[in-house]
Amino acid sequence: MSTAIAALVKKGILAPDAILNILSQRIKDFGILRGEELPHLRKTFNSLCTNDNGTEIITRSTFISFLQTAGVLPPSMAQAGALVYNSLLYLSQAPFYDSLPTYLTFDGLLRALVWTDSERSRPVYEESIDTRTRAPADTRRLIFQSLATTYDGKKLPFDAEFAKMQAERRAFDFTSVLDGDS
Repeated sequence: MSTAIAALVKKGILAPDAILNILSQRIKDFGILRGEELPHLRKTFNSLCTNDNGTEIITRSTFISFLQTAGVLPPSMAQAGALVYNSLLYLSQAPFYDSLPTYLTFDGLLRALVWTDSERSRPVYEESIDTRTRAPADTRRLIFQSLATTYDGKKLPFDAEFAKMQAERRAFDFTSVLDGDS
């Protein structure tokens, strides 16, 4: 590990929470949500949230109740509301998935919503000669991963090593995509 990276690790700048906070701040700083979107989202969040040891959160039951009250989700589809909530939890932690939170914070909701739009999420990531530009396929992959569950509704086990190998292969090997394989 280079000394520069070691110094960042020592300062805690490369810890998942620190990186997620930086991503949230970049979303706010770059004005990714347009016009009245951010204040309206904040107002709606504040009307729904509860305080949990100093942290404003939206629980799964509150989220589902909001969707039903707003007329977006019929009572018979409550399980779909839970799936959407779990998807938001997953997206709120991108690119870290080792342990998902049990509730949604405002910054988590903000990150989750931005990751669902490839155009809006693009300015959040710095691009350089060492990285590739994020594509709409990256956004679709995140959304589908966030919805992936087993038959009993639990998340599939995540194999970081296998995912890393697949991502490295897919980043530069387009023959399998053209042939219809994955």
